[in-house]
Amino acid sequence: MNDAAQVVVDWARPRGVAPVRAGSSARCGSASTGKAVRVRAGGARVPYYPWLDFGGRVGRGRSVRRPFRREGRYLWAGYAAKSDEVRRLTERALLDAAKSAGVEVD
Repeated sequence: MNDAAQVVVDWARPRGVAPVRAGSSARCGSASTGKAVRVRAGGARVPYYPWLDFGGRVGRGRSVRRPFRREGRYLWAGYAAKSDEVRRLTERALLDAAKSAGVEVD
């Protein structure tokens, strides 16, 4: 599953992940645990990341405006652009896991 997450990260990272290519908001990566794989950007140190990705209004009196994009600019756009590859890699990982567990699959 890490390979599928990495496809999205690899798509988003060259696009800057954020308008400024340095600092916490520019970091993007995948993380895996025993139960989940995640693609993440932002976090507790970068609570404004959703605004960078999707846009909207923030600041005093909502005076800072960034055009809203429902599809996002970085991570969700990367998933949409690479969904076929993500789906193929996810299916491959599930089939491999089933086979290693002794389940016959076609």
